[in-house]
Amino acid sequence: FFFSSRRRHTRYIGDWSSDVCSSDLVTDLGFRGKGYGKDITQESIQFLKNNYPGSNISISAQYRLVDFYEDLGFEREGIVYLEDDIDHIKMTLKANK
Repeated sequence: FFFSSRRRHTRYIGDWSSDVCSSDLVTDLGFRGKGYGKDITQESIQFLKNNYPGSNISISAQYRLVDFYEDLGFEREGIVYLEDDIDHIKMTLKANK
């Protein structure tokens, strides 16, 4: 995992300087649909909450995965943008959730 505290993402739209970020979660095609991605994402959320209490958690989510992240409590922010020729959107899990 890669965790970064108060990392400024100059490639993305908006100011992420007060958030902690989780980046580049990938599940091998052969393991998709088995809940591993959700388990790993929940573990990373817990890690960030424990190590950076009171901080929002922001991600650059592939737009096709918005429902997945909303089910985990993330909220959409801003507009859809291209990253590596794939639609993405900033999503944030507020510190009080």
